[in-house]
Amino acid sequence: SVSVPTSTIRTLAIRTAGSFVIAIGIGDDKKIYQNFLTGGGWAEGSRFVPLGLNDISDLESGTNDEMFCTVGDNGTVLRTYYTSYPPYVEIKPKPSPYDLLAVKAFEDITTADIHVTTCGKSSEYFTSDDNGISWSSHPVSPTPSGTVVLEDLVDNPSTIRECTGYEYHLDVTTSSVVLDNCVFTGTSSLSPPTPAIRLHGIDYAGSHYFLVGDGGTILRSTSTGWANVTAINAPKLNDVPMLNSTEGFAIGDNGYVYSTTNGGASWSQVSLGIFTALNDIEMIPGSSPAAGYIVGAGGVFYSLNSSGVWVNDYSSLGAPSAIDLNRIFYDRASNTIMIVGDNGSTFINTGSSWSYYQIPTAASCDLNSCFITGPYKFVVGNSGRMW
Repeated sequence: SVSVPTSTIRTLAIRTAGSFVIAIGIGDDKKIYQNFLTGGGWAEGSRFVPLGLNDISDLESGTNDEMFCTVGDNGTVLRTYYTSYPPYVEIKPKPSPYDLLAVKAFEDITTADIHVTTCGKSSEYFTSDDNGISWSSHPVSPTPSGTVVLEDLVDNPSTIRECTGYEYHLDVTTSSVVLDNCVFTGTSSLSPPTPAIRLHGIDYAGSHYFLVGDGGTILRSTSTGWANVTAINAPKLNDVPMLNSTEGFAIGDNGYVYSTTNGGASWSQVSLGIFTALNDIEMIPGSSPAAGYIVGAGGVFYSLNSSGVWVNDYSSLGAPSAIDLNRIFYDRASNTIMIVGDNGSTFINTGSSWSYYQIPTAASCDLNSCFITGPYKFVVGNSGRMW
């Protein structure tokens, strides 16, 4: 009894939101269509352009289980919010015309506003305090003279908001890239660390910032600056998730893993016996003994057993071949773990064993990020695609 869109709908999802039933379809014209099934017609939603989607965040705090925000190339920002119409929205105007690489979102439980911070290949980071309707730009400090890449951010709504990355320029006489400075910018009064290296990851715990980057560098903030807390002969560290004020990990290329149990004052190498890139690590909060997982290129999947030893557990996933695994997410509310990788590969564990799924419409698409909220699971990948 309702009108239909002119485009052929290839994928259709139906969900409930309060007293409404919502149908969402993706058409051949790379647009999203949606319909509140109450007798009305279809409305054209956000246009999916063939670009990469790079990061996705659910709410870091708050009570809204239905909201997420994802960012991608050319300044693309998508969000869903269960009380809004349409349920999938591409934020316009875009906060930036440049590629966005990282995003964090949280809800103000007093006003119910969604606050978002995002950064990427730009000398500014961007914030919204009104559900993505309007954006403010914040220039990198000190003012750079070259090209800036902001790869990661940490956002605590009550105290901190920091982005990290690096600045470089192209030497036209030698056609080579010259690294100029580290970048650490936001609400802190700390100056960026020196000397110049590429910084790839950031976290905050126990009143300290932690940064990781090329050359196996791990930096820990002090009251006056930065301390290189360990001399690690590693090519590149990608992430530094701190579990609490005392425990944390750093992961990187060539299978490098380091751990700390004293608040980052010192780090010890954990040998996995592999030499491939490690892409993500997820520790299960509150687990005793500690439990966690590492994923990486070429079918790397390690789990932390009850003896505190990382073991190769890829065979438990049930994958047909060695697939690059790109991101892992743990949802505490449902005790569910989700992993995504290349060729539309998805793995889900709800407590005892893993189930392997290849999203039929994503067989040729590499999946870059995922998350779980309530009964819903979301994945994003290359070519601006989201499921």
